[in-house]
Amino acid sequence: MFIIIPGSNTRFLFWKDRWCGSLTLQECFLRLYALEKVKLCSIADRISTNGFNWNWKTPHKDTEVASDFESLCSMLCNVNLSPDANGFRFKWSKDGNYTVNTLRKLIDSRAYTSHNRTCINWSKVVPLKIRCFIWRTLLNRIPVATNLESKGIKTQSNMCPLCNKEKETSDHLLINCEVATEARKWIFKWCTFAAIRFDNVTDLINFAANWGNCPR
Repeated sequence: MFIIIPGSNTRFLFWKDRWCGSLTLQECFLRLYALEKVKLCSIADRISTNGFNWNWKTPHKDTEVASDFESLCSMLCNVNLSPDANGFRFKWSKDGNYTVNTLRKLIDSRAYTSHNRTCINWSKVVPLKIRCFIWRTLLNRIPVATNLESKGIKTQSNMCPLCNKEKETSDHLLINCEVATEARKWIFKWCTFAAIRFDNVTDLINFAANWGNCPR
């Protein structure tokens, strides 16, 4: 998500950082890298206002090495090391500056594309442990009887402990159980909203995400 913007005051590695193209210079010029004496040299060690400062183990006598060196110099001639460069540019914002808000919007825009779920900007008044519980529920990761059985954990019964009528699954315990249905009915009544039937947790979460800002 970040692009290196090399400057005369930065300490990026000449060979190992991606600052000149999509690959490192080490990956582009393996033969030259093998001849380099100081593998961890910085950009400022090799490029200055006076030109290039090389430190090779042996001269470039081999034809292929000489060709690589010519290509490297040609590439570096187009590099402008500005003293004002701040080092990094965040490529997902127009001005190149990184903000948590920008990254959050990027994550939200892509979070559920493969699951066809609605992404929710959770209200900060909801405790963190509740938000985590909802998140784990959507992933079917809460310790209901059926999930425990699938992991080889024995329970006294796999029936719902509240109604004892159906197997204890996430959707039954939180949506379809008569106790959950009754609790939800009173919540909707308190919010002066007509009760709605849901088949699973995902339907309820998607409904809540598009409900709007209920004052209560």
